[in-house]
Amino acid sequence: MSKYMVPDNKNNVDPTVQVIVEMFPDDFLRNAARETGVVERERKIDVLVLFWVTTLEFGVRFLSAVRGLKRKYEEHAKKVF
Repeated sequence: MSKYMVPDNKNNVDPTVQVIVEMFPDDFLRNAARETGVVERERKIDVLVLFWVTTLEFGVRFLSAVRGLKRKYEEHAKKVF
């Protein structure tokens, strides 16, 4: 699990978030960023933080958005996860 997504004693990580985090390990994200030229050298901006904030928009409405996408997928694919 990413060091940025580690639960503390007060808050547990939602299972949906945990699965998504496990799909994108830190090493994979850093290597992909280097290989694609997104990152030439690591300095002030951490590519992991940038990825989680911009791509997945972690925030107040993240879980409801993911659950909404899941419902829409199940509705159109006629499959239930």
